[in-house]
Amino acid sequence: MWSVLSPGDELIFVIPNFMQICGLAHSIGVTVKTITLQEKNGWQLDLDELRGLITPQTKMIAFSNPNNPTGTVFSQAVMQELVAIAQEVDLYLLSDEIYRGAELDCKETLTFYGSYEKVIIVSGVAKSLAHPGLRLGWLVASEAVIQNAMQRQDYTTIGTGILNQIVAEVILQPVMRHKLLNRSQQILSQNLTLLDEWISRHANLVSYHPPQAGGMAFVRYSFPMNSSALSQQLREQQSVFVVAGDWFGLDHYIRIGIGSNSNFLAEALKRIDIYFEQTLKL
Repeated sequence: MWSVLSPGDELIFVIPNFMQICGLAHSIGVTVKTITLQEKNGWQLDLDELRGLITPQTKMIAFSNPNNPTGTVFSQAVMQELVAIAQEVDLYLLSDEIYRGAELDCKETLTFYGSYEKVIIVSGVAKSLAHPGLRLGWLVASEAVIQNAMQRQDYTTIGTGILNQIVAEVILQPVMRHKLLNRSQQILSQNLTLLDEWISRHANLVSYHPPQAGGMAFVRYSFPMNSSALSQQLREQQSVFVVAGDWFGLDHYIRIGIGSNSNFLAEALKRIDIYFEQTLKL
């Protein structure tokens, strides 16, 4: 981000999403504008609203696709129009694609790579490829952006260990990558079935737009409680951790992980049932 943005520039950030990028942008004097995906639109990007946020100072639009936490994948039409908007006003597109390959229908999400010269892709082995311990990721961008990023990286961070790089090289070989992604998709599919059954049993309390990709589901609840308070109470009373929706800028949602062992998910859902019965009296 530092490679292409300067103080006084504007960044349009698509939420819900993890918010660290906002803090990083503010730290270098960049103005951050946000646009919020809406469940009523199937969590797809409202392109008219996006156009209304763009000014001569806008230099970048940042988003994740597949999205975290909703699990939504931008439609091909939205992707094409987003590229057209960027080309029209000469903007960078920063696409976080770390959940590519974790699709529930096993059809890998289209990448923004190659669609436009000012696209920057960020990804890594932590999510779909299930190797977070390697702490290894990458950028894909134009040669100029990469050279600038490498200079900054040399002065700010320590390089990844050589053993990590060797393991990652093995992981990224086509046969091994396919094997790991198949494993992830099988786990996600099984767990989504468990979650879907649980949501059906509590249709008066919770609902969701089923995720298309990624190891999480963004679940809306109908009772009047702040999502941070709900997350804290579940953790303290039932030893279950869910991510609060207001940490992503959307209250009255919780993010439930579906990427772990199915027995863990089943037990967690049982404990949330107990919380509903004993604490909320629902």
